[in-house]
Amino acid sequence: MKKIIPLFVILAAALCSVWAVKPFPTDPVEKAKALERYKQGLAIYAKAQKLYYAKKYEEANATYEEALTLFQDGPKPDIANSLNILGNVYLNENPRTALWYYARALSIRIADHGQEHEAVASSYNKVGVACMKMEEYDRAIAYFGGALGIFKRVIKKQHSGHFGANHCHLGNAYAAKKDYKSAVSHYEQALAVFLKVFGEKHPNIARVKRDLGFALVEKGDKKEGLVLLEEAKAMYIATEGAGYVETQELIEKLKKLK
Repeated sequence: MKKIIPLFVILAAALCSVWAVKPFPTDPVEKAKALERYKQGLAIYAKAQKLYYAKKYEEANATYEEALTLFQDGPKPDIANSLNILGNVYLNENPRTALWYYARALSIRIADHGQEHEAVASSYNKVGVACMKMEEYDRAIAYFGGALGIFKRVIKKQHSGHFGANHCHLGNAYAAKKDYKSAVSHYEQALAVFLKVFGEKHPNIARVKRDLGFALVEKGDKKEGLVLLEEAKAMYIATEGAGYVETQELIEKLKKLK
């Protein structure tokens, strides 16, 4: 029987090795050593990329980690993004493995940028998505909420697509918990943001109206929910086409609700 590792152990293991990249030394001898380490790191990183594209994911991960030990001076490739891509590979079939990669990427981004950075918020969302896949909904809500807080602190615009997307994440998590009142609240906030950012006619408007409509139906407000679902269907047809997969799925679900 496969051993189930607690979520906090995965996160702690991934977050334990944190460092900060230093500028290249000014001393000529030390600078030469640092540049040599940097060139070695680039070569190993290139090898890791090849392993990834060959679908040798575990070997790619180990090679990325080897490259990281050499990128202690100066800038480095976006290894956090590479680890996120590895996480994506495992997300549907093995979300706990995906979580490890996402948490590792998060640790790198925190070390590189500090907590208050858009890249860190994006990594919080990645961890939240893995938690959703594992049905760890309260933890997902914590990470999605943390990401939303960072986005709101670092993005100076009054309205941003990031805000709307995170309200959608939170709506999805609350809906999964069957807390439809909270889900409706977040979907409504997402819709308000997306209308400001994208205007009336956009696929994201269709998606959030769809999700809000279903949440309202589940909450007991079927009449209001059906109105929004019909609006979502019309928007899908206008923006994505009648044959689009999400349009067809919505049409079929609407038939069952009526």
